[in-house]
Amino acid sequence: MKYKLNVPTCYPCSALPPEQISWCGLDSVLLYWDERELLMVGPHGHPVSYLYDEPIRLIPECDGVRLLSNSSMEFLQRVPDSTVSIFQVGSTLPAALLYDALEHFDRCSSKADENLRLIRSSLAEAVETCIDAAGHEFDVSRQRTLLRAASYGRAFCSQFPRDHFQEMCKILRVLNAVRNHEIGIPLSIQQYKLLTAPVLIGRLINANHHLVALRISEYLNLNPVVLFIHMTF
Repeated sequence: MKYKLNVPTCYPCSALPPEQISWCGLDSVLLYWDERELLMVGPHGHPVSYLYDEPIRLIPECDGVRLLSNSSMEFLQRVPDSTVSIFQVGSTLPAALLYDALEHFDRCSSKADENLRLIRSSLAEAVETCIDAAGHEFDVSRQRTLLRAASYGRAFCSQFPRDHFQEMCKILRVLNAVRNHEIGIPLSIQQYKLLTAPVLIGRLINANHHLVALRISEYLNLNPVVLFIHMTF
């Protein structure tokens, strides 16, 4: 399959071939020039430009691209649909109203009940969206707020399966543990699901993070035999 990429001529680097090019997710392309300019072109041709003070290297991932320099590492990805539906300015989708309802509830405002009434028929969808958005967040405080919103909505939606919420809490606890700067494995949730927990534990073992590997194994009820063998030798 062939693709044709049209780079707007208003960008000074567009006349020169890029030094690096990479897919960013499934529908965006990144182009990087020696002039330290990074251009992201989306599926509809709307480009976004980034300028850097030092050279970077593009490392493609399944859901985005890591931008590695001598001093930092960034992760660039398309904003997930669940996040957009909640935080887009002026959004009136069910998940946005549920998130807003939690804020009103915390302020003891009756507007919380009004929001819940508006989305009563779509409450399960709103809860699921908040859970999904929490999974894509790297900020722990934002994760907690989104999960609180999901829990708040779930209290009024008895038919919503509890295991979805519990599974996301488990995943986030593991991800937050390995994202810690002392461990240094900043996985996204999609990368974690493709990698699988046993493979992640194997990487922790190879990096000599035995205690973290053991705790994650116990937390996920995985067999720690491989860990003990590695520690023995």
